[in-house]
Amino acid sequence: MISEAEELVKSGLKQGWKFELFCEGEHLCKDNKDFKDIMEHIRSVDAVVELHMQKEGEKDDWANLVMFNEPDEEIVDCYVGGFIDAFINREEE
Repeated sequence: MISEAEELVKSGLKQGWKFELFCEGEHLCKDNKDFKDIMEHIRSVDAVVELHMQKEGEKDDWANLVMFNEPDEEIVDCYVGGFIDAFINREEE
């Protein structure tokens, strides 16, 4: 099964978003646009990763990632009506 977090990062990068990651208050990276580096940071922790996305002209977006969940249940929280919410609901429509 494909990792939902990986697909979110790929999709966001393709559309020009940059990423910022936190884990338990620790800043893992900021303004990152490198897929491999972002995923290494996400996979480097055994806890919830707080993911923030920014794009010029768009409202910032946010989600929590739980990488020890099933691959299709890695995104556990997000803003309603943002890029991540639309990404999650893409298959349900």
